[in-house]
Amino acid sequence: MSDIITLPIPTIAVMYGHATAAGLLLAMCCDYRIVHKDNKSLYFVPAVSLGLHYTPGMIELIKSKVACNTARDMLCYSTRYNAQQALQAGILDYLISNTEAHHQPLVAAINLITENIIVRPFNKESLGKVKRGMYDTVIKNLIHHDDDDAMGINRLLSSPRSSL
Repeated sequence: MSDIITLPIPTIAVMYGHATAAGLLLAMCCDYRIVHKDNKSLYFVPAVSLGLHYTPGMIELIKSKVACNTARDMLCYSTRYNAQQALQAGILDYLISNTEAHHQPLVAAINLITENIIVRPFNKESLGKVKRGMYDTVIKNLIHHDDDDAMGINRLLSSPRSSL
């Protein structure tokens, strides 16, 4: 994940369906997260409701991308967001309309970003350095807290099914 966060190019996650757990965490590594406006999908991280927990790196990633109250609701209470709610909470950056995304949603997303955000040339080396500085705490926590049972998965798998 730290490699994606620090890529020296703009990164875009175009999501076509639900983004939960590791899928949403992967999308959060990108600079921009985009979905179709009429998407009926949900966006959430369910570890706590499953009896699991997050690594320090995962927590720092969410904290670095959304407001504190949204991070709390996502991480502590597994709050589920539809596309409009996720946009308002800062989990998503853009919703693209039917006409923009009907046949080529990725092209529509790239056009949206390049026309509205990246309007000037940028230096890749500088962009990479800025991203490493912005996400320094995330990167350190992702790299240094990687243990086999970081999320409590082994404990969950060894539990009797009735407790799930």
